[in-house]
Amino acid sequence: MASRVRYRHDNSETTVDNIDLEVEILSKRTDDEAPKLRSTIYSIPVRINPVNDAPNLKPGINPEALLISGESK
Repeated sequence: MASRVRYRHDNSETTVDNIDLEVEILSKRTDDEAPKLRSTIYSIPVRINPVNDAPNLKPGINPEALLISGESK
């Protein structure tokens, strides 16, 4: 049985997510009175606190900016 669940955010701008955890109950009994395999999925909500940090630039992204100047009307 696992004793830990680890959540890692994908660095998107979302502030909510969820973890779907499937729990299965198995019986060691082999007679006809033994319950069948029971499986339930629990959805655990996750709230992400936004942080105003610098963007994470990755290799392969073209780090150029286009500056357009002109007169406003």
